Amino acid sequence: MPLVSVILTTRDRPRFLQIALACYQHQTYPERELIVVDDGDQAPASEAAISAVGGRLVRVPPGTPLGTKLNHGVREARGSLCQKMDDDDWYAPRFVETMVAALLASQESVCRPTVAFLMPFLFFEVAPWEIRASVDDNIPGATLLFDRADWEERPFRAVPRDEDVWFVLDQLRAGRTLLPVNAVETFLAVRHRGSTGDRGHTWTHQFTGETLEDYLRDRPLYERRPETLLPEWALASYRVIREEIRSAGGVETTPAGGKATVLRSPFPRDVSRSNPPVANPDPARVLILTPLKDAADFLPDYCARILDLTYPGARLSLGFLESDSSDETFSILQRQIPKLRDHFCRVGAWQRDFGYQLPRGVPRWTESIQIERRSVLAKSRNHLLFRALDDEDWVLWLDVDVIEYPPDLIERLLATGRDIVQPHCVRDYGGPTFDANGWRDHGRYHLDDLRGEGELVELDAVGGTVLLVRADAHRDGLIFPAFQFGIENPLVRPGRGELETEGLGIMAHELGYQCWGMTRLEVIHRRQ
Repeated sequence: MPLVSVILTTRDRPRFLQIALACYQHQTYPERELIVVDDGDQAPASEAAISAVGGRLVRVPPGTPLGTKLNHGVREARGSLCQKMDDDDWYAPRFVETMVAALLASQESVCRPTVAFLMPFLFFEVAPWEIRASVDDNIPGATLLFDRADWEERPFRAVPRDEDVWFVLDQLRAGRTLLPVNAVETFLAVRHRGSTGDRGHTWTHQFTGETLEDYLRDRPLYERRPETLLPEWALASYRVIREEIRSAGGVETTPAGGKATVLRSPFPRDVSRSNPPVANPDPARVLILTPLKDAADFLPDYCARILDLTYPGARLSLGFLESDSSDETFSILQRQIPKLRDHFCRVGAWQRDFGYQLPRGVPRWTESIQIERRSVLAKSRNHLLFRALDDEDWVLWLDVDVIEYPPDLIERLLATGRDIVQPHCVRDYGGPTFDANGWRDHGRYHLDDLRGEGELVELDAVGGTVLLVRADAHRDGLIFPAFQFGIENPLVRPGRGELETEGLGIMAHELGYQCWGMTRLEVIHRRQ
């Protein structure tokens, strides 16, 4: 019987943590240990309470990314198996025993490393006091069971959200088998909408952009009521929380410490498929456009990332324009195209040289070369747009040197419902803005300055590292100016017009479109 290390991360959820500790204490699987990783600053976890159930507390600085917290916990683990548990969900006494038994039985017949999870599962909505069934192909990240040796090869990414999505994808790439465990009454994903003194949810939307509460209203009620499924000690705790939620009006709260509510991506039953189904049976057509120059070193990883996108490949097309490269960019691209064409609706690649090279020894961000450099880049973008755009509904501009983004990036951008929207391009999660071409108030405020205003903020100019534009806006005449545009427009910086993506932002305003930025949807740009 292997030792199982239960890894439980928490932050500022004191009463839900009490329930989670009780769930652990009641587990019937004997060979287990508990590691609690806490980065709370308003209500730090009680070491005495954790020790009382036989657990160990690991404290990390407030704001530590969730993936990093999980890695801290697994690093402390002594067991050969690691069971992930969330601090605000409910686990039946036989949960760990059931998961381990299923994993061991599977390994007897399938001699491959395996990641197990509960599927399907149930939601418990505390305020309306209802239990509802999930769809059959949702994986709750709160139930992942995996071998510590597999984690050592592919640990959790140091990301503040979607850590379970990336972990499963990385394990799949490493050749792991996925094992759904059908034990539906052993776990409840608890929806509490935040309660007095406890941090709110991080999982607020489905990958389609639909709020989880709207999604749950369409799910069928489960055949059993909470009173017949939960033990009395848990019912007593949830009743108190329910009364607080109802007294407060049941309003969803923002997570403490200004952390974003996030979108967690569910997977289909066959998670190895590249494109899980989305709720809309006829999703919008999206064209991904990427200008290329001296990108030979980045293209293979770029292609691997877009193949990991969860948006349906049949509704995605790709376009590339290579210009003025001094390496093998175009030949490497040509070698990648066959597998891209197997996956996506349409793939086009073109060449157009503009005769521009950076002066030797001059970094590309040097102010004195920006007008000439960005004028050429604007021309490159426009040539690509005019060659590639067909009948698509949206255009996603995606730079080749954006090295990390969530697999449901397109769904999240589309879910905003905005005509022109960009995520927050940074070099480190939670760090300063990297793509400084997205700004407001004459360049005084960038997305890192606007984090406190919420998830979605108005911008005057946009960056182009990742940028979603409604295709009809381009058809209306929205282009990337290759000259200083809008000199007399009150939105431009004093004494100048705006070029390229910043010029597109100003032109968008003149065409009647508003630009937007997502402060908390972060994508990672490579370091220079």
